Amino acid sequence: MKQIGIFCLIVIAFVLLFAQQKEFDYLAAKVAAISGMPFRQKVELEKLSLKQLNTFIQDYFRQEYPQEEAERGSMMLYLFGFTRQKVDLRSLRSDLLLENVAGIYDDRSKKMLIRENLSENPMLFNFIISHELRHALQDQYFSLNKLFGKISDYDDRKLAKLALVEGDATLLMMEAMGINPEFLVKNLDEQTLELISSQMGLEQLKNAPRIISSQMIMPYVQGLKFVLYFYRQDRWQGVNRIYQNPPQSSYQIYFPQEYEKGSGEGKIFDFKAPQGLNQYHSGVIGYHYWTEFFTEQKLQPPASWVADSYVIYNNQQDWLLCAGITLKDFQDVQLFLENWDKLLKDNYQAESKTEGSGKDYFVQGWNWRLQKIGQNSVLLLRSTQKKYIKKFLEVNSYGN
Repeated sequence: MKQIGIFCLIVIAFVLLFAQQKEFDYLAAKVAAISGMPFRQKVELEKLSLKQLNTFIQDYFRQEYPQEEAERGSMMLYLFGFTRQKVDLRSLRSDLLLENVAGIYDDRSKKMLIRENLSENPMLFNFIISHELRHALQDQYFSLNKLFGKISDYDDRKLAKLALVEGDATLLMMEAMGINPEFLVKNLDEQTLELISSQMGLEQLKNAPRIISSQMIMPYVQGLKFVLYFYRQDRWQGVNRIYQNPPQSSYQIYFPQEYEKGSGEGKIFDFKAPQGLNQYHSGVIGYHYWTEFFTEQKLQPPASWVADSYVIYNNQQDWLLCAGITLKDFQDVQLFLENWDKLLKDNYQAESKTEGSGKDYFVQGWNWRLQKIGQNSVLLLRSTQKKYIKKFLEVNSYGN
């Protein structure tokens, strides 16, 4: 009798697995038809237990997000004041992914990995699989590794491409499931999605620093709006065409007309390193992260953005953060300077002193400087020693 019972369980498991595979194949054909791109190779479906998925995510972060890179990102967030203390980015991000993921396309093995209990909810299974199958198509036609490159995950240029990829897959998921995306974009923003996440008990996401949670949420919300703009013009041909010239900034994601005009790509400031320091890290903050930061501080963010970039220098003892920001008009430049003046004085109780064409601040063992350069640009500098700020200004001919 016991053997018959075990046999029945095996038969039931086989039938469920076969039915799920059949549904997976049906969704793959549907996603390919909607995309106008047949699969170049079959995508395998693999079910993982929660423990196996946890092991996969830990291994993934060890290989794709080494500790040195995580430490550079953590130091950047701390030096800008986006976090008040250094955080263990690799541990936090792996926990966030495990809390929020039910399925994932692995661009290394080219497999679709899903939680084994996902079969208990056929509707959720269809949503997630159609989304991840579009990622598989993106990879087969446009190479996700090549698209993202080696830029830091908290770089505006990477965020823009992530918004394209996630917005695209979200739009296709909606079409595959018969949902009108126009209704969603009118009624969903990042703050609403954060609220929904907290009500669903996603504690890691709710308690994460805002710049980290927004890096996970923004690509789906703003990315969907960006992709939908081009979908309205030429359906999926219009969406697929974007990959020939992917967006270079979050400003282009928020304002797709800027992408159409070929503007809003930004530029990199050509900084020279002061003597005694070596380059540690560099990147672009961009429109989205600046807007999120000022909004979190209950300050009005500048409405415009042209370009920004930063370089972090260090030696065995000292640090120097150098950031250049260019905005479209004088009013936004003044607003940026006023925001930072208020932040440093209110949050850090900074002492300030006007010196030359800029203003110096001293905060808990750190020296800061804000200085207007050119017509519409600003320098934001932070160092453990004031002498490195002076050396930077001299070697880059910015004066004092």
